[in-house]
Amino acid sequence: MKLGLIIIFYNNESALTDIFFDKLLNITESFELCVVNNGSNDATFEKLVDLKDLFESNITVVDIKRNQSLEMAIKAGARYLLNKVSLKHIGYICLEDFKTIDNLNALLEVLKQNKQLIVEHNTKAIKNKQLSRVLVKNIFSILDYFNRLKIDYDNTSGLQHIVS
Repeated sequence: MKLGLIIIFYNNESALTDIFFDKLLNITESFELCVVNNGSNDATFEKLVDLKDLFESNITVVDIKRNQSLEMAIKAGARYLLNKVSLKHIGYICLEDFKTIDNLNALLEVLKQNKQLIVEHNTKAIKNKQLSRVLVKNIFSILDYFNRLKIDYDNTSGLQHIVS
């Protein structure tokens, strides 16, 4: 089962390197990926499109012309993913929550390793109506789920370890 993943960018042009995008592409077989440019003032959107074209990937790039709230950016990505493919689970990550792009890369690797656990937890939460805030059906914060599932991840210094 594919899991949708939305990553929100805002003025992150300098962080968008070929190396980062290459690592991002390594997880696309497990996730339907949508990157959202949330009204950046720099060349973030152009860089996302250039990198997408360079790697000829099936990653979707959504551009919001004027900076919006995080919730609106998530909704824009979710609407696109829900119209493109039928997904039961969509998680989101905001790049601003990370000190460096390497920390995001580490989180993505842990996410890939724990995909089934996250899907199972999300399914139970939906069934038991434990989701505290639903933006669009079945949308959840990856970092919130890491906390709930006791996957120890420090977004300021990178991956530490997984608590079993």
